[in-house]
This record gives sequence, C-alpha cells and structure tokens, in this order.
Amino acid sequence: MARSLRNGIRAGVRRLFVPALRTSRRTQEDLEAELAAHIDARVEYLVARGHSPEAARAEAMRRFGDLDQTLEILQSSAEDREHRLNLSDRIQAVRQDVRFILRGLGRSPAFTAGVVATLALGLGINSAVFRIADRVLLRAPVGVSDPSELRRITASTPVTGAAPVEMPTFSYPVARLVAESRAFSRASTYASTRGLRSVDGREISGIYVDSSFFALLGVKPATGRFFDTRETEPGAELSVAVVSYDFWQRDLGGVPLTSGLTTKISDRQYQVVGVTPRGFVGLELDPVDVWLPFGVAQLGRAVINGVTIPWYRTNNFRAMRVVGRVPRGVSDSRVAAQAGSPLAALDAEGGTQPRGVILRSISASRDATGSDSTSRLLGRLAGVAAVVLLISCANAANLLLARAIRRRREIAVRLALGGARSRIVRLLVVESVLLALTGGLAAALAGYWTGEGLRRLLFPDGRWSSAAFDDRTLVFTLLVALAAGLAAGLAPALQLTNPDLVTALKDNRHQPGRRSHHTRALLVVLQTAFSMALLIGSGLLVRSMQKINAVNIGFEPEGLVTTEISNLSRYAVLNSGPTTNRVTASEIYNRLGHHPDVRGVALASLAPFGSQQSMGISVPGQPEPVIAPMNGPFYLSVSNSYFSVMGTRLLRGRLFTSVDVRGSLPVAVVSETMARLYWPGREPFGTCILLAGFTCAQVVGVIEDIRDTRGGSAPPPRYYLPLTQRTDRSLFDAPGSDSAQAVIIRTTPARTAAMVATIKQLVPTGQRATIDVISDRVDRALRPWRLAAMLFSVLGVVALLLACVGVYSVMSYIASERIHELGVRIVLGATAADIVRLVLAGGTRLVLTGAALGVVGAALGARLLASLLFGVSPLDPTVYVTAVFLMATIGIVATLVPAMRAMRTDPTVALRAE
Repeated sequence: MARSLRNGIRAGVRRLFVPALRTSRRTQEDLEAELAAHIDARVEYLVARGHSPEAARAEAMRRFGDLDQTLEILQSSAEDREHRLNLSDRIQAVRQDVRFILRGLGRSPAFTAGVVATLALGLGINSAVFRIADRVLLRAPVGVSDPSELRRITASTPVTGAAPVEMPTFSYPVARLVAESRAFSRASTYASTRGLRSVDGREISGIYVDSSFFALLGVKPATGRFFDTRETEPGAELSVAVVSYDFWQRDLGGVPLTSGLTTKISDRQYQVVGVTPRGFVGLELDPVDVWLPFGVAQLGRAVINGVTIPWYRTNNFRAMRVVGRVPRGVSDSRVAAQAGSPLAALDAEGGTQPRGVILRSISASRDATGSDSTSRLLGRLAGVAAVVLLISCANAANLLLARAIRRRREIAVRLALGGARSRIVRLLVVESVLLALTGGLAAALAGYWTGEGLRRLLFPDGRWSSAAFDDRTLVFTLLVALAAGLAAGLAPALQLTNPDLVTALKDNRHQPGRRSHHTRALLVVLQTAFSMALLIGSGLLVRSMQKINAVNIGFEPEGLVTTEISNLSRYAVLNSGPTTNRVTASEIYNRLGHHPDVRGVALASLAPFGSQQSMGISVPGQPEPVIAPMNGPFYLSVSNSYFSVMGTRLLRGRLFTSVDVRGSLPVAVVSETMARLYWPGREPFGTCILLAGFTCAQVVGVIEDIRDTRGGSAPPPRYYLPLTQRTDRSLFDAPGSDSAQAVIIRTTPARTAAMVATIKQLVPTGQRATIDVISDRVDRALRPWRLAAMLFSVLGVVALLLACVGVYSVMSYIASERIHELGVRIVLGATAADIVRLVLAGGTRLVLTGAALGVVGAALGARLLASLLFGVSPLDPTVYVTAVFLMATIGIVATLVPAMRAMRTDPTVALRAE
C-alpha cells in the first residue's frame, strides 16, 4: 500500500512541476497512473480487511464509479489548464529558471569563468575565421544585382597524360568567343592592370572593361554615364574614364561632371564620364579606383617574323577575365558545355589553348593576391577552427557534468517529489546555453581585433577591411554559441536526470555511478583524438616549411633589388603621349654602375618574380616534352653579368661572354630542368634551340634552376639569351624599343631601403617603375606555407592545452571520487607507488585510446592538407611518431599531478569520509 500511495503522490505532484509544453497523450498517461494508484490503494486496504483480491478490486471499482467518465473529466480539466498557460506564463517560467541559474553561477565564480573562457576561446577562433571567410568565400560583391545568377568563367586547358588545368584568364580573342556565345544571357570581359598612378603620384588600382561590364552587373551610375561600344573598341584610344564614388570625392573633390572634369592617370589625361554608386568597388576584394575602356588598353605586342601584332589579335597574351549571367532554369553544366563548344576549333598559337570552360560562383575565391592558395588555406583553417570548438565543447561538457554530479542529490530530490525530468533538463540546458552565450558575446567582442589581425596575416597587401560591427559575424557567433551550449549541456542533463533515486538520495558522493565516469572518459578520449589530429596536421606543415627553407632557389635573394622600367610589358599601360622626360633601363644601369652601395648590376628583358615571356621553340632531333599549359618554357634575355649578380651557379659549360654579340653565333644557356626535359640522358651542348622557327641558338651552358615562380612549385624549363645578340625577331615588344626592361641590382641587405629610394629618384614622376626587393617577394611567395605552419601550430597548441586540461580535470575528479577506495587499498597494504600506478594507468589508457583514434583520423583526413604540403608525405612516419610521443608525454604529465595527490591520501581521513 505504501508503494501505491507513493506512486500516486508522485504522479499527482509531478503535474505541478511539468513545463507548460505538454502533449495530451502524456497528460492522459499521468492521469491514468494516478487513478490506478488510488484504486490499487483501495484494493490493498480491502484485502487487508479480509476480502479476496478479485472481490476487493470489484468493490473498489464500484465505489470509485465510472472510471472512463472520471478520466475524461480530469483530462478536460488538465487541457483547460494547459490552454490557460499563455506565452507570458511560459516566458515567466523561463525567467524564473534564469534567475535561479544566475544565482547559482554567482556562487561559483571559478566554475563560471572556466566554462565561459573555454567556450569563448573556441568561439572566438571561429568568429575570427568566419569574419574573413565570409568576405573571401561567401559574400557576393556589394552593389551587384542578382549575384546568384553571376558566374566567373575560367578556362579548362587539356594536358597530355594528366587532368585538365583550370586557368582564370583567357586571351582577348578567346575571351570574346566565350562572352559572345549564346550560352549566357549576358557576358563581359575585363582585365586588371598594375602601375597606374594618380596626379599626386599615388598608386591606384584600375580595371579595363568592355561596354557591357556595368550593365551585366546591374550597376547604375551615381552621376554621368558608363562606356559605350565605340570607346571600348580595342585601339580606339578615346581617353575616358569611370571612377569610384570614393575616388571622386577624395581625389576629385566631388566636382560635377558637367564641367568637363578631367584627371591625370599616370602620364595621360582622361575625361571622367561617370561615377559608380557609393559602395560598389568591383568584383574583387581590393577596391577599384578607376575603370578604363579597352580602347586605351595596351597589354603588349607580339612581333613574329617581323610583323607586329597587337594584344587583342593574338592568343599570346592571356590577361582577360570573363564573367557571365546564366539564364534562369538552366544548369551550369549545360551553360559551360555550350560556352565551351566554340573553343574546340582553336589552333595552338601561343601554346596550348583552352578546350572548355568552368563556371564558378561570383563570390568564390575572391583572393586579393590573385591566387587561390590563401583561399584554400582559409578553407582548411575554418575546418581546424571547428575542431577546436568541438574540443572546447567537450571540455565545457566535462565541467558541466562535474557540476551536475555534485548536484545529483538535489536533482534526485526534485525527481522524487514529482518534478518532471523535462523541466530539470531544461534547467540544466538553459544554464549551459547562458554560459555559452556569455562566451559568445565575449568572443564577438574579441573577434573584431582577432579577425583584423588574421586578415592582415592572410592578406597583408589587401586594401579592404572589415566593418567594426559585422552583423553577419555576430549572428553566426551567437548561433554557434547557442549550438555549443546545447551540445555541451544536453548530455550531462539527460544523464543526471535519470538516476537511481535510492542511491542518489543517500548522497554517497564516492559512488556517482559508472555512467558519469564513462561519459567523462568518452569526452576526454574525443578531446585527445581531435587534438592528436591537429597536432599531426601542424607537424606536417612545420616539416613542409622546413623542406621549403632547405630548397635551393638558385639565387641569393638578400640584398637583391629589381626595377622594371617598361611601358610595353604584358600588364602595363602603353602611353600614347610624348616620350620625353623618360628614363630607360639602360640609363639606370649606367647611372648605378658606379654607385658606392652597388655590388653588382645587370640588365634583363623582364624582372624575376614578374611576368613570364615565352615563344614557340623546338629542338631539332628531339621529341617535344609534355609540359603543362602556362608552365614554359620561358625565356629571358640578360646581360653578361646577370648570373653573377643573381648569385646563380653554373653547373656545366660556360656563361655569356663579351664575344657573344650581334653577328656572332647565336647562343643560349638553359636551366637544369630544361636540359633534363629536352635532352633526357644526354648533354645539350652542340645542339641548338630553334627560336620561333627561324633562329637557331646553340646551347653553351647549363645553370641551376632559378625558382622565381610563385610558392614552392617545381621550376619550369627556362633558357637565357644574351641581350647583346637580341634582335626584334625574337622579341615580344615593339621594334626600336629598349631591349632591356629590368635592372637587377646587388647591394648589401642593410642598404636595400636606401637603394629603393635612390632608384625612385632616378625615375621621373608619372613614369611607371616597378621596384621590388626580392627578399620580400620570396617571403610573399612562401607566405601560404609559413602562415599554414604558424596558424595550424597555434591552433594545435590550443587544442593540446585544452585536451591536457580535460585529462587533468577528469583524472582529478575520478581520483577524488575514489578517495575511499584508495584509503581502503592503503589500509590493506598498497604502497604509494601502487596508488600512483593505479591512477596513472587509468589516465594513460584514456590518452592512448584518444591518440590512436586521432592517428586514424589524421591519416584519413591528411589528403585535405596535400595542397599545402611541400616535399612531405601526408603519412610522414616521423611526424606521426613525434606527435604520438608528445601527446602521450603531455597526457602522462597531466595525469601524474592527481596521481601524486592521491598517493598522499591519509587513509584515516578517507575512511572517515564515508
């Protein structure tokens, strides 16, 4: 009878504690249980008075009356009560929970600070990464209409024996073929340019566009007009410009265009015919200052067999980008197939031509550096940040579980008095969500500064910046904080609200139950596994960086300064104005030859780390090797002192000498890669390179490869021609121009800044001069690897510390929970070493289990880092063994502290605690 009364009281009281949100089925079940308890109590009473069980039940049912009608009445009453609980009542209930939770957290400041700091760390990293990733990979350009319909169009170029290569640019004829195809509802071409300067000599960014560019994007002029087809016709030479709103206000003072506003760009005067709307800065991350029509663009000239061909009639110059709007309801694959069909008939002029196109989102790969390497790094970084957040959630869940275990008697009392499990779960989950949202707010505040720092690391040359208040980042951070709070609090809440009430009410704090131990152990294993995977990834990138630093780049970058003084290079502006007050590369060469800071000076047709030039070649009697598109062979015309100034070693043969002049036997020096590809298994000496089909240059020397390509990629094949033998027939420039376009200066590393200032004084204002400190260019080329190694290492260390804290906290708690057991073992004769070994074995087992899972996960996911590795296998055994040893050592140290504390257990105190 006592049990029946207890069940009935529990069913009745529980209805007072249940939350407002209930189902009619749950209400009916509670009512049926309560009525059954009343009837069972009456049956037990009658049986005790001598009735048989059957007679007692029949009498109890008779006295109770119509059970179904009573149940229906109670059901209706309960439903009426539920309907009367409106939204304000429910909010009030939540507010009561929040006040109760805040009072409890205020009494535990250390616990509160620990959970908030742990979650804020993970959330702050994700907030910073999302702030940058949103701008680079997710957010469409500002001011563009219907960006979901816009696509960047890239070229798919076939490679013999390999997968096709995707290239972002086309030649002008090919770009027009793609843009004018009927695959797109509208398409446009544009090209970036460098070296433009405002009237005060400040460098500005510019874009060449066609007449349909702004209409395609749905951009309307703030004032004036945009270009017409007559102005954008290549070769039209109509000096008009469209400027950005900021440039108009900042540099031109917002003067109305009706007054015939003009501005000087480089050394040419332009009439400003239009201003873009406020906020529109182009399709790339870096804001554009001026847009110029293709009619004034001069992107170089090809001279083939003495005939000069402009850039817009040859496929040799690939600087055009294409953007198009896809028709609604048509798949990208169908549009790409239709747009690429005209390319099948292209010949091979200028090298391998594209045979198809690929469509990309307008917001994808908006890399300010012009390469997607940083974007790939950013994508990997976002994944690592998510892993760190998971580790933070596991750590927070461990802390919340430990706190909940200490409250298990309170929870058991609530449940015993009829408190609904869902109400208590809500109380615990709301507590974790409040902590997570507090951490999210802290992360959002810190995310602005950390995001700006990350932006400067990833895009140091970019001119764009994030707003001080980014609503998208704030919403993302708070949503992730909400999810993290739910994930961290739900598992402890569900576990602690389903206890053994008898054991819990005894408040035996040394027997919290195996489930809590298993849950906390599982969380530690997951933390360790994630940390192990990040540690291996960091190790692979660090080892990759070591490999890159050990690579011989073929020249000495320290103290090397280059100056390119040509208006005829591939990406420069050809000015049609007068050529007075200009300086040539040869003049700078002569002036610097006797400068006290100059250790050596040389001339070249192009500067290292700049544009590449190539022409069709062949080697008589040798098969043509398979070379990827846009990967050479490249050539450079250099002076005799070039290799000594660069610090490049001669491997075999000889270099250029004073006898190699015009009229003598044409000669060439080839790189080691070119010698290996074009003359496999033999020396190239005595053979010749047939240049453009009419000049045969005899190979006289082989030099080491100069790695001046971007990053750590393999060096392309190269050959070098002497400037003293250079004729117009072998050039990609205009007849009669200065053959040398670049000056290479060797100085001491400490005097590089002074040398740059000296060169700037030699170049007249308005003339384009690209001055580079080569050591800085090398640093920029290696930046993706260095950034990856640094950022992954930092996040790996953070994850490792979080895992260490998790192991320490769990083992400390388990040791404290087993204090009575340890006291009994000591009384029975266990030594201090036995106690240490016991605790240490439990922690080591967890760490090694997590490490094993982390190794497996790292091996499966290492291919995601393959594009960021150089000379290192994703399964490098050295990295894996070192990471396992480091993780095991740190895990043992984290376990050793609570083990040493357990060793000093006083058995008298431990046994009395029971």
